[in-house]
Amino acid sequence: MFGYILTVPKNAAFPSDVQSEIELLYETDDGVHVKNKRMRQLDQEVGDIKMEINDIETSAMLRSVA
Repeated sequence: MFGYILTVPKNAAFPSDVQSEIELLYETDDGVHVKNKRMRQLDQEVGDIKMEINDIETSAMLRSVA
């Protein structure tokens, strides 16, 4: 899991002060995926909530068919 990330177009230009604060995680056909200090703080404080959301969605679907 990657937690909180920002996806921007490949041709996006970052101001020089911002460019020094971001870390490139990976690149796809759709764009580049970056992370900064605040996103790392969110990862620590809140965590990656995708799996929690998936659990809630699954529970709701199971209740609706029962």
